[in-house]
Amino acid sequence: MARKNKDPNALSVFRTLQVVFQTLHRYVPGFAGTMLAFSAFGGLVNALVSVLGVKLIFDALAANAGFGQTARLIVILLVTAGVLRVVRQRVYVIYYEKKQLELHRRMQGELFEAALRQDLGAYDDPKFYNDFVWAMQEADTRFLGVLGEVANFIDNTARLITALGVMLSIHWGFLPIIAVGVILSLLIRSKQIKIRHQVNNLEKPFWRQREYAARAFYLPEYAKELRLSKVGQALEQDLGNSIDGQKSAYYRLRHHLAFARIADVMVSQFWILAASNILMIYHMTVTGLITAGGFAAAQNGVWQVYWGITSFLYAFTNMGEHGLYVQKYLDFLKRKPALTVGTRSMPSEFESLEIKDLSFSYPGSEEKVLDGVNLTVRAGEKIAFVGYNGAGKSTLIKLILRLYDPSEGQILLNGVDIREYELEPYRRFFGALFQDFTLFAATVAENVLAAENDPARRDEILHALEEADFTQRLATMPAGLDTPLTREFYENGENLSGGELQKLGIARVLASRGKLWVLDEPSSALDPDSEAQFNRNLMHHGDGKTILFISHRLSTTRMSDRIYMLAGGKLLEYGSHNELMANNGAYAEMFNLQAEKYRRGQSNA
Repeated sequence: MARKNKDPNALSVFRTLQVVFQTLHRYVPGFAGTMLAFSAFGGLVNALVSVLGVKLIFDALAANAGFGQTARLIVILLVTAGVLRVVRQRVYVIYYEKKQLELHRRMQGELFEAALRQDLGAYDDPKFYNDFVWAMQEADTRFLGVLGEVANFIDNTARLITALGVMLSIHWGFLPIIAVGVILSLLIRSKQIKIRHQVNNLEKPFWRQREYAARAFYLPEYAKELRLSKVGQALEQDLGNSIDGQKSAYYRLRHHLAFARIADVMVSQFWILAASNILMIYHMTVTGLITAGGFAAAQNGVWQVYWGITSFLYAFTNMGEHGLYVQKYLDFLKRKPALTVGTRSMPSEFESLEIKDLSFSYPGSEEKVLDGVNLTVRAGEKIAFVGYNGAGKSTLIKLILRLYDPSEGQILLNGVDIREYELEPYRRFFGALFQDFTLFAATVAENVLAAENDPARRDEILHALEEADFTQRLATMPAGLDTPLTREFYENGENLSGGELQKLGIARVLASRGKLWVLDEPSSALDPDSEAQFNRNLMHHGDGKTILFISHRLSTTRMSDRIYMLAGGKLLEYGSHNELMANNGAYAEMFNLQAEKYRRGQSNA
């Protein structure tokens, strides 16, 4: 039976092997078997060259073989070793590297999919980030590490057996000497692994801080603020603090780690060197059992056996360390989202959206961002949500899109609780545009579709861009719809202004085929003329569509069928623009305040 790792989060050695080889076979069939077969062949040839070859040379010298015979033997050994190294290098460069990239692609893809299954609440949890970063950085490396350990085990087996035979043919006394050295080395090695794992656990949060600080300096969206403020100095300080934190994590255990490394050399290897040489010198000078040729062969054999056995045992202890990372990878893939996942298929058409007694608090907080909200939306209605910052408008949209689930209450689509629907089809039921929507480093067409470019939808993409008033900008792009956006990866990439970016986002909604459009501040980056044009296009293109939108510009809300005014997470009032103005409540006060700013020229919105 394999010794169980003391860490409760680590897999056993045999379970680690099972998981790794099943995963490798699933992702890259034939890869593991090919590498292990090649290791067995390489180990056999290495054994013949490095162990038997040395003995043959000294035996030839002891038998007074001539120079020519001895030289031929050496040439044969060198050519054999050279051919083996060339073949191994070619396998590594051509085959191994290719398969390694395939494995990386598949494993990273699974991690991406697992991350996408999580609700937004996961991103409020630092442990999620730590586990995600850990899995992304370590997953395929650790799986390949296990494969490498097994390959080395097979490689060393032939060499160890051959060296052991040579060594025992000279004198049996080397065996207990090596056994003591191996035991000492193994005890020290297990201590090193525990310390290294502790260091990794302490360092990981600081690695994330370092990556964040570094990312801010190379991403273009941070460039202006870095140059117009002192935030760059603050980030540099954060970078320094994170490095200091890593150093502190390492220094906290540095004495133990340094002592373990020194002890491994000074205790186990010094013991082997001293004891084996004393034994050989004794039998050369006193008993005559060992000749000069046997001395050289024994020296080689002793170290080959020692390194062979310690490699086996190190591989065993390394498996415990690899098992910790393999388990983290498995745990991340199995991580359950907080959202319940239903099985009901989506309806073909939208009829109604009903919100009943809806309340919500963000994970880790008891403060209610929404409190007892009730409303109903019918097919074809244009609904506006208004209110000052912090009113809960964007949170309400996130709940409707099932980026979070309510703390209390229900959201019903066509009379069915949205938690009963399949999650991904439910989200695809909407066409959504957020104020901080993302531009991808991809072509115009791919950005409009938010997916791979579909040649069958080119006319649809062009129509959406025209409706979003992007046609004039598109005409300046030499490759049209195939023009790459951003210059992060493409020298001929195009950068967009804030207003152009917003228009592209609008085109994305128009081309989404969503049954409901959900727009969070859709015209926030547009000038007043462009905003008016957008509103006309939205009404024209969205004729018959159900539209939910948030806007701080209350001139935009006048086109809606019904307006909901929120404050402090509660619904204060609702009705048409005229009805709310007649009520002379919070909405009327907010509208009149904005209108006064328009008259005084204090607002460009």
